[in-house]
Amino acid sequence: METKYPETPRLLLDSGNFTDVPTPQGITKTRALLTAMEKLGYSVVNVGERDLRQGYDALMDNVGERQFTLVSANVVRNDTKETVFEPFVVVDVRAPEGEATQRVGVIGVVRFNPIFRKPGPDGAELAIVHPLDPVKQAVAELRGQGVERIVLLAALHREDAARIAGQVPEIDFVVGSYGGHFMTKEDRVD
Repeated sequence: METKYPETPRLLLDSGNFTDVPTPQGITKTRALLTAMEKLGYSVVNVGERDLRQGYDALMDNVGERQFTLVSANVVRNDTKETVFEPFVVVDVRAPEGEATQRVGVIGVVRFNPIFRKPGPDGAELAIVHPLDPVKQAVAELRGQGVERIVLLAALHREDAARIAGQVPEIDFVVGSYGGHFMTKEDRVD
Protein backbone atom coordinates (compact mmCIF):
# COMPACT_ATOMS: atom_id res chain seq x y z
CA MET A 1 0.00 0.00 0.00
CA GLU A 2 1.30 3.44 -0.85
CA THR A 3 1.69 6.26 1.65
CA LYS A 4 -1.73 7.16 2.94
CA TYR A 5 -1.01 10.23 5.03
CA PRO A 6 0.69 13.54 4.35
CA GLU A 7 3.91 14.12 6.22
CA THR A 8 3.27 14.25 9.91
CA PRO A 9 5.54 15.44 12.75
CA ARG A 10 4.25 12.71 15.04
CA LEU A 11 3.01 9.20 14.68
CA LEU A 12 0.17 8.24 17.01
CA LEU A 13 -0.71 4.55 17.01
CA ASP A 14 -2.98 2.19 18.92
CA SER A 15 -2.26 -1.51 19.34
CA GLY A 16 -5.91 -2.57 19.44
CA ASN A 17 -8.60 -3.88 21.78
CA PHE A 18 -10.05 -0.39 22.21
CA THR A 19 -13.67 -1.63 22.28
CA ASP A 20 -15.54 -1.72 25.58
CA VAL A 21 -18.33 -4.17 26.47
CA PRO A 22 -21.30 -4.23 24.05
CA THR A 23 -23.74 -2.42 26.32
CA PRO A 24 -25.18 1.06 25.67
CA GLN A 25 -22.66 2.49 28.15
CA GLY A 26 -19.80 0.47 26.64
CA ILE A 27 -20.66 1.57 23.11
CA THR A 28 -20.73 5.20 24.29
CA LYS A 29 -17.29 4.76 25.91
CA THR A 30 -15.88 3.14 22.77
CA ARG A 31 -17.16 5.90 20.49
CA ALA A 32 -15.88 8.59 22.87
CA LEU A 33 -12.44 6.96 22.87
CA LEU A 34 -12.42 6.72 19.07
CA THR A 35 -13.46 10.38 18.78
CA ALA A 36 -10.62 11.38 21.12
CA MET A 37 -8.13 9.27 19.16
CA GLU A 38 -9.22 10.98 15.95
CA LYS A 39 -8.99 14.47 17.49
CA LEU A 40 -5.52 13.71 18.83
CA GLY A 41 -4.44 12.73 15.33
CA TYR A 42 -4.00 8.97 15.49
CA SER A 43 -2.92 7.64 12.10
CA VAL A 44 -3.12 3.88 12.45
CA VAL A 45 -5.18 1.67 14.77
CA ASN A 46 -4.76 -2.10 15.04
CA VAL A 47 -7.82 -4.33 15.26
CA GLY A 48 -7.84 -6.52 18.36
CA GLU A 49 -9.98 -9.53 19.18
CA ARG A 50 -12.16 -7.49 21.56
CA ASP A 51 -12.88 -5.07 18.73
CA LEU A 52 -14.40 -7.92 16.72
CA ARG A 53 -16.37 -9.43 19.59
CA GLN A 54 -19.69 -8.48 17.93
CA GLY A 55 -18.45 -8.97 14.37
CA TYR A 56 -17.26 -6.76 11.55
CA ASP A 57 -20.44 -4.67 11.12
CA ALA A 58 -20.55 -3.69 14.80
CA LEU A 59 -16.90 -2.63 14.68
CA MET A 60 -17.45 -0.55 11.57
CA ASP A 61 -20.57 1.00 13.18
CA ASN A 62 -18.43 2.11 16.13
CA VAL A 63 -15.55 3.35 13.99
CA GLY A 64 -17.68 5.17 11.44
CA GLU A 65 -15.86 7.56 9.10
CA ARG A 66 -12.74 8.20 11.18
CA GLN A 67 -9.57 9.75 9.80
CA PHE A 68 -7.33 6.83 10.81
CA THR A 69 -6.78 3.47 9.18
CA LEU A 70 -7.64 0.15 10.79
CA VAL A 71 -4.95 -2.48 10.16
CA SER A 72 -4.61 -6.21 10.71
CA ALA A 73 -2.38 -8.60 8.81
CA ASN A 74 -3.93 -11.71 10.33
CA VAL A 75 -7.69 -11.11 10.55
CA VAL A 76 -8.89 -12.83 7.40
CA ARG A 77 -11.96 -14.09 5.60
CA ASN A 78 -12.27 -17.72 6.58
CA ASP A 79 -13.23 -18.79 3.03
CA THR A 80 -10.42 -17.12 1.03
CA LYS A 81 -7.86 -16.25 3.75
CA GLU A 82 -7.70 -12.71 2.31
CA THR A 83 -7.13 -9.93 4.82
CA VAL A 84 -10.22 -7.97 5.82
CA PHE A 85 -8.33 -4.81 6.81
CA GLU A 86 -5.19 -3.28 5.35
CA PRO A 87 -2.33 -5.46 6.66
CA PHE A 88 -0.09 -2.38 6.89
CA VAL A 89 0.21 1.29 5.95
CA VAL A 90 3.14 3.55 5.17
CA VAL A 91 3.39 6.95 6.84
CA ASP A 92 5.98 9.64 6.09
CA VAL A 93 7.05 11.05 9.45
CA ARG A 94 8.84 14.39 9.59
CA ALA A 95 11.42 14.97 12.29
CA PRO A 96 10.24 17.48 14.94
CA GLU A 97 13.09 19.81 14.02
CA GLY A 98 14.14 20.07 10.43
CA GLU A 99 13.09 18.78 7.08
CA ALA A 100 14.15 15.14 7.34
CA THR A 101 11.45 12.51 6.92
CA GLN A 102 11.35 8.78 7.38
CA ARG A 103 9.04 6.31 5.71
CA VAL A 104 7.51 4.21 8.48
CA GLY A 105 5.62 1.01 7.82
CA VAL A 106 3.02 0.07 10.42
CA ILE A 107 1.76 -3.54 10.60
CA GLY A 108 -1.06 -4.79 12.84
CA VAL A 109 -1.61 -8.27 14.30
CA VAL A 110 -3.76 -9.93 16.92
CA ARG A 111 -3.09 -13.09 18.92
CA PHE A 112 -3.65 -16.37 17.12
CA ASN A 113 -7.01 -17.91 17.96
CA PRO A 114 -7.78 -21.01 15.86
CA ILE A 115 -11.40 -21.22 17.04
CA PHE A 116 -12.26 -17.54 16.47
CA ARG A 117 -15.22 -17.14 14.10
CA LYS A 118 -17.27 -13.97 13.83
CA PRO A 119 -19.50 -12.45 11.16
CA GLY A 120 -17.46 -10.60 8.57
CA PRO A 121 -18.18 -8.31 5.63
CA ASP A 122 -20.51 -9.42 2.85
CA GLY A 123 -21.71 -12.49 4.76
CA ALA A 124 -18.19 -13.89 5.11
CA GLU A 125 -16.91 -15.40 8.31
CA LEU A 126 -13.84 -13.90 10.01
CA ALA A 127 -10.92 -15.98 11.24
CA ILE A 128 -7.60 -15.17 12.89
CA VAL A 129 -4.53 -16.89 11.45
CA HIS A 130 -1.13 -17.22 13.10
CA PRO A 131 0.60 -13.81 12.84
CA LEU A 132 4.16 -14.89 11.96
CA ASP A 133 3.77 -15.52 8.22
CA PRO A 134 1.59 -12.44 7.60
CA VAL A 135 4.17 -10.31 9.45
CA LYS A 136 7.03 -11.76 7.38
CA GLN A 137 5.09 -11.06 4.18
CA ALA A 138 4.23 -7.49 5.23
CA VAL A 139 7.85 -6.78 6.20
CA ALA A 140 9.08 -8.01 2.81
CA GLU A 141 6.56 -5.79 1.00
CA LEU A 142 7.44 -2.78 3.15
CA ARG A 143 11.19 -3.20 2.59
CA GLY A 144 10.46 -3.45 -1.14
CA GLN A 145 8.77 -0.03 -0.90
CA GLY A 146 11.84 1.55 0.67
CA VAL A 147 10.43 1.83 4.17
CA GLU A 148 13.10 2.86 6.68
CA ARG A 149 11.41 1.83 9.94
CA ILE A 150 8.87 -0.87 10.72
CA VAL A 151 6.49 -0.76 13.66
CA LEU A 152 4.44 -3.78 14.69
CA LEU A 153 1.17 -3.05 16.50
CA ALA A 154 0.65 -6.24 18.47
CA ALA A 155 -2.47 -7.22 20.38
CA LEU A 156 -0.50 -10.23 21.64
CA HIS A 157 0.91 -11.67 24.82
CA ARG A 158 4.25 -10.03 25.56
CA GLU A 159 6.11 -13.31 25.01
CA ASP A 160 4.43 -13.85 21.63
CA ALA A 161 5.32 -10.33 20.50
CA ALA A 162 8.93 -10.87 21.59
CA ARG A 163 9.03 -14.19 19.74
CA ILE A 164 7.85 -12.55 16.51
CA ALA A 165 10.35 -9.71 16.95
CA GLY A 166 13.10 -12.30 17.42
CA GLN A 167 12.07 -14.21 14.29
CA VAL A 168 11.61 -11.10 12.16
CA PRO A 169 14.62 -8.91 13.00
CA GLU A 170 13.62 -6.25 10.44
CA ILE A 171 10.96 -5.03 12.91
CA ASP A 172 12.29 -1.89 14.58
CA PHE A 173 9.60 -1.31 17.21
CA VAL A 174 6.74 -3.25 18.75
CA VAL A 175 3.85 -1.41 20.38
CA GLY A 176 1.97 -4.10 22.22
CA SER A 177 -0.98 -4.57 24.48
CA TYR A 178 -2.61 -7.55 26.06
CA GLY A 179 -4.29 -8.29 29.35
CA GLY A 180 -3.93 -4.91 31.04
CA HIS A 181 -0.17 -5.10 31.69
CA PHE A 182 1.52 -1.71 31.68
CA MET A 183 5.26 -1.20 31.38
CA THR A 184 7.22 2.03 31.50
CA LYS A 185 10.51 0.43 30.48
CA GLU A 186 11.19 -0.82 27.00
CA ASP A 187 12.17 -4.40 26.26
CA ARG A 188 14.87 -5.22 23.74
CA VAL A 189 14.98 -8.38 21.66
CA ASP A 190 18.48 -9.19 20.38
